[in-house]
Amino acid sequence: MLMCDYMLPIQHVTLQDWYFIQERAGYICCNGHKSDADECKHYQLDVFPYIHFTSPIRRYIDIVIHRLVHAFLNDEPCPYTSTEIKSICNQLCSKEKQAKEYRKNCQLLKRALELQTQPQMLPCYVEDVSTSGISFCTR
Repeated sequence: MLMCDYMLPIQHVTLQDWYFIQERAGYICCNGHKSDADECKHYQLDVFPYIHFTSPIRRYIDIVIHRLVHAFLNDEPCPYTSTEIKSICNQLCSKEKQAKEYRKNCQLLKRALELQTQPQMLPCYVEDVSTSGISFCTR
């Protein structure tokens, strides 16, 4: 009970702001040299080099990574140029951002429609006040 968000509104707003300023995860092209270590290592695991691929059925980038790993392990030439990989990474990051924004907007619309028919009292905190309006932070 002591650590509930509604008991610590300043900490809750601060945590929400912390999440907001965190750098978003994304796909980047690294050449595997130690000079890229700071940019290419996994943020939380502190591992370099790091690749993540688990589901080639759902994500195109996983197919690309499978091809790269396969070529490396079989001592074959790389199937993509560095420019192609950078382009693929940029496109995937852009599309992923669009998909995330779309999901968020769908959830907001669904919630707004629910609140129209079934209003609720929710605990919230004033996050920001400006000339254009008030911003609230909820759990």
